[in-house]
Amino acid sequence: MATFLDVGILEKFSIIFVFLLVFTIIYAVLEYSNPFGGGKKGLHAIIALAVAFLIIISKPAVIMINFMTPWFLVFFLFIFFILFSVRMFGTSEADTIAIIKDARVYPYLVVFAIVIIIAGFSYTFGQTLLEEGTGLEGVNAEKGEILLPGDIEGGSTKTTSFSQNVLNTVIHPKVLGFIAIMLVGLFTLIFLTKLT
Repeated sequence: MATFLDVGILEKFSIIFVFLLVFTIIYAVLEYSNPFGGGKKGLHAIIALAVAFLIIISKPAVIMINFMTPWFLVFFLFIFFILFSVRMFGTSEADTIAIIKDARVYPYLVVFAIVIIIAGFSYTFGQTLLEEGTGLEGVNAEKGEILLPGDIEGGSTKTTSFSQNVLNTVIHPKVLGFIAIMLVGLFTLIFLTKLT
């Protein structure tokens, strides 16, 4: 039953949203940086239009953009609300810009952006590379059976599902222990360097 809040129809138009997003970002970057000199709006628009068309022709690029866009939106909204709350307590615009440019802040922003990009690549190409890389397409060489994600007990990474393999890798006790040790080491370095 269709409802007023049913937005499933918008998925059919996602390629239009990708086109508009890429066109707008490329055009804005060209207008801001002026690589060809000032007053070249027509040239910037043609370049942005060409890049947007090339992006929507590539299905993996569209899939990656559709995956990364909501995550970057949440990331930017998070930053916006943090800066909004900082400005609410009386800091000036120059202080807010100084907070972002602080060497203790922007590396974290870059790391989060890189994590989103890596997740986008793995979402787009992970399953394909898994199937091409093994050459077995999920066939158990010993028994000649097809392995499905639920067939292997104990969180093995021998399944044919890339996302299941990633999840099983991340929640493995050795990996969780490694992450805990790295976090302890990170916070130790942060607190020791603040003392000196």
